[in-house]
Amino acid sequence: MGITVSKKNIKLAVNRNLIKRRVREAYRLNNNELKFYMEAIGAEINIMFIYTSKQILSYKEIETKIKVILTRLIEVSEKASE
Repeated sequence: MGITVSKKNIKLAVNRNLIKRRVREAYRLNNNELKFYMEAIGAEINIMFIYTSKQILSYKEIETKIKVILTRLIEVSEKASE
């Protein structure tokens, strides 16, 4: 899993690091379902999150979006394996 935050959009390194910490924590707390699914089908996945917003979102907003992304990944994997 990787995270990138554009220096062009978020100027200060402190703020870029804050966003990375928030994304990393949201992923860590919500990736269990994806991990179990990937283990069940015997697959691996590499994920790269690219933060493109020019605003610093709150942790709750980031967590909600991470949950949506992980759910979609499972759905797409299910369709692809059929």
